Amino acid sequence: GWRSEMRMHPGQVDVAPGALATALAGQFPAWAGLPVTPLASAGTMVAPYRLGDRLVVRVPLRPEPDAAARLRVEGERAAALASRLPIEVAQLVGIGEPFAGHAGAWSIWTWVDGISLDRAPAVDATALARDLALTLRAFHAEPTDGADWSRNGRGARPLADTAWVRESLGRSAHLLDARAATRVWERALAAPPHPGRPVVIHGDPVPGNLVIRAGRLAGLIDIAPRA
Repeated sequence: GWRSEMRMHPGQVDVAPGALATALAGQFPAWAGLPVTPLASAGTMVAPYRLGDRLVVRVPLRPEPDAAARLRVEGERAAALASRLPIEVAQLVGIGEPFAGHAGAWSIWTWVDGISLDRAPAVDATALARDLALTLRAFHAEPTDGADWSRNGRGARPLADTAWVRESLGRSAHLLDARAATRVWERALAAPPHPGRPVVIHGDPVPGNLVIRAGRLAGLIDIAPRA
């Protein structure tokens, strides 16, 4: 049967494009017949499939039967951010129900035209830094609604300096400058806590979630949990 390129999780489910097309036809008849094409992705949580020219389907690698509520919240956040960020934000257009071969909820989003940063052939680093800073500062300006740190391990202290972190940096020497990465990690460990009010941050601004168009940061394809 059809299998994805890499298996990252126990309980990971591979969904063949044909099975997804059948589920789409049954649950979203308006999109029946549109081509379903698996997309190469560096993501670790979902498998993306392009649906026609204007949509993308995101199928969790590990089915989550109760994910629909979380997806609705993500969709609401995406809609709110669309008018507040300086870049395009993918919008939720549908939430699918479990189907044969996948026992969890899945979602359909608008397609953001461009190429993910991790696959972009050439990008002006200075312009990218400026665009990214403006985008992340826009997140900081979002209302916290009285919330504090989500305690999901991102965006606050204490950071945990573990042997696993150090060993992982060493094993990544073929991908990056491990010494420079270690220095960045050590500066983070030594940094004082944020002195001001809590702010909203994007919990996962990795290259695979950032879309480049005409050489500039143009879109965001994953809202990520608040952190």
